[in-house]
Amino acid sequence: PATSTEPAVTEVVKVEVGLTANGLAEVRPVVADSLVEGDRIVIGVETNERQNEDETEGPEVPTGDISDPGDAPGTTVAGDGDDDDGDGDGDGDDASVEESDSPLAALMGWEYNPVEDRRKQLEVEEATANCMRGEGFEYQPVDYSAMSNAEDDLAFTDPEGFGEKYGYGVMRSYELYEIGDGSGGMMFEDPNQDYTMSLGPDEQQAYYRALYGVEFDGPSNTTPDGEYVPPPLEDRGCSGIARYEIYGESPGDDPAVQELLNDYYENQQNDPRLTDASAKWAECMTPSIEELGLDTPENPDGMYSIMNRIKSEATGVEIIEVSSQEEFDEYMNSSDGQMMGAEQNQDGSGVIYLGEPEEISGEEIDRLTGIEVKLWKADQACLTEANIVEIRRTLELEVVDRITAEFPDLAG
Repeated sequence: PATSTEPAVTEVVKVEVGLTANGLAEVRPVVADSLVEGDRIVIGVETNERQNEDETEGPEVPTGDISDPGDAPGTTVAGDGDDDDGDGDGDGDDASVEESDSPLAALMGWEYNPVEDRRKQLEVEEATANCMRGEGFEYQPVDYSAMSNAEDDLAFTDPEGFGEKYGYGVMRSYELYEIGDGSGGMMFEDPNQDYTMSLGPDEQQAYYRALYGVEFDGPSNTTPDGEYVPPPLEDRGCSGIARYEIYGESPGDDPAVQELLNDYYENQQNDPRLTDASAKWAECMTPSIEELGLDTPENPDGMYSIMNRIKSEATGVEIIEVSSQEEFDEYMNSSDGQMMGAEQNQDGSGVIYLGEPEEISGEEIDRLTGIEVKLWKADQACLTEANIVEIRRTLELEVVDRITAEFPDLAG
């Protein structure tokens, strides 16, 4: 716990994660009492937020932001391995890759369809229940979409409309999920909790091993470089078997495809076309950001962090910038203060938030939301001026060409 005077200990704990529409997580330990109130939690996950990618088949994105708790058991997110044409093969071959706003999402079947995604997720839950009954356990299907606020779908289905109203969604997220009971008006109760808590320790172990398969014991399938490679769905217990039954195979299941995608995500920010455009974007954004007394990030991906910092300053927490992984780890394991949050970049640098936040008043929330929307509008104008959206789309088309050249079947 943050208030403990004992030396900090880092442990890997298997958890179930429920995802809200804006990326906040409700965490429950798989093994009872493995977490206690006050424990600091860092969720280690695959990050596929950029194109609403699939949580089980998407590549690992090297970034410090927590966004998609994809491989956490029992989680449903945008995309969810769905293919746009609905034939279950994950290739999205009825959608025009060339004409899509996100050619990579169209190829891989990651495009967001909230109605279809919910329907298929419910089918997965029914199939999971049937499988668990075959293993001798009870399991009630869970509607994870009930945890999300319907209006937050706008962030994916109508991002312009969402931005005009909420900007990046930082203050909206604060108002819904960081004050009051934090539920955003959407209370979630796991229908299986009473049953699992009624099981003895050995029975619980058997239950979760039947539900999650090899993943119950933690990630063990890694490349020589230490990158996590998701095991085949058929090896992920009833939840994986059910997902395979409903969605079938996905292009992302192939380690060779994953390697191409990993390479793309790791190197796209260093492409001269994008770095030059990002410099133009930064020059365009600087007046709007300097007006707030802050430094302009190197590229548009840093805008959410800018607004998050503005919100954090309003809560009165102490904001500490760190320059290295060593310094970041020092604060993570320190008991000198109460760490309320952190953001970390790929190079190990980042920001630490310390102290107990004060609640922001409704009037101040409205004022900060106005600032957020103004920043978002300036950001959109600068993205257009720097042609960043089209450059990113071009980079996606190039990786799509690389993938389909090596895997012609994916071209449909």
